[in-house]
This record gives sequence, structure tokens and C-alpha cells, in this order.
Amino acid sequence: MPIWTLKADRRKADYQLIIAELRVLEQTVEGLDITVLDPTIFTDGPDAGGFRDFAPIAELLHPNIDALEIVGEELLAEFGWLVDLGKE
Repeated sequence: MPIWTLKADRRKADYQLIIAELRVLEQTVEGLDITVLDPTIFTDGPDAGGFRDFAPIAELLHPNIDALEIVGEELLAEFGWLVDLGKE
């Protein structure tokens, strides 16, 4: 089953807003399973020192890669450059 990791720029992203959007997507995309990671990974991890500082927020699973691509497009449309998705 394809797994993607959602990361966000913790310097600028609103963690709670992203989590809320993930919950909406989980309810509306049949078969989507979202595992929210320990929030301290996002809030308390060391700063990477780059222009943006991306930290993992959640893992997204779905048996169909096309569904994950649609979810990814929705997240990018909503949050733009504040989010990044990586395939496991």
C-alpha cells in the first residue's frame, strides 16, 4: 500500500489548520488512512537551518496511488509551499 509522508514548514505553517484539513480529507476520501505523528516531532525538533524548515506531520496511506495524488493536490492547493509530500 502506498504511503506518503506529509511535512510542513514549521516556521510558517499552522499545525492545527493542517491537522483539521487532514481530518476532513480522511472523512471525504474513501479508503484514506491518515496517521498523525507525534506533534512534538513538528514542534520541538531541531531546526534544520535552511530557508524552510520542514518537519513531518502525518503519514497518508491509500491502496490507490491516484487517490494519494488527488489528496496531495488538495493539500498543495490549500497550503502551497508550506507543505511537502514524500513517498515512502
